[in-house]
Amino acid sequence: MTVEYINRRKESHFLIPKITKKGNERYYIIKDKSKFVKSDLLIEIPRGFEFYEFPEDAKVVLRKILKSIVTKDEIEIIDEVMKKHLTVKDYLIDKTENSLIVYLGHLDKEQYKTNEEYFLKFNLIGTN
Repeated sequence: MTVEYINRRKESHFLIPKITKKGNERYYIIKDKSKFVKSDLLIEIPRGFEFYEFPEDAKVVLRKILKSIVTKDEIEIIDEVMKKHLTVKDYLIDKTENSLIVYLGHLDKEQYKTNEEYFLKFNLIGTN
C-alpha cells in the first residue's frame, strides 16, 4: 500500500524518491500517480518527516517533524472549544514551534469589513 495524503480539497498526494547528484535521496510529492510505476511510490513516510498542509491554500509539502512546545492535549482543548462555538462554521488549527494558530473560514463580506484579523493566534509560552 502506498503512502497517500488527502488534503481538504480532496486531492490525493503521493511520495516518490529521487537520487540527487551527490547520491542522497530527495522526496517529491506528486498528484498523478498514473505517470509512475507503482514500485516508484513510497510505502511509508521517511523517518522524521510528516505531511504538512498550508492553511492558506491547502498546498501539501513533506517537512521534518516540527519540534513544538505545544502538546496534543492543548490542540484537543482548542479543538473542543472551537466545536462548541456557535458562530464558527469552519476552522483550521495550525501548530508552530511555540504557538497555535486558529484560522477561521466562511466569513461573509460584512464580517470581513468588521474583523481586522481573519484568524486568531494563541501564543503559548513554555515554562522551564
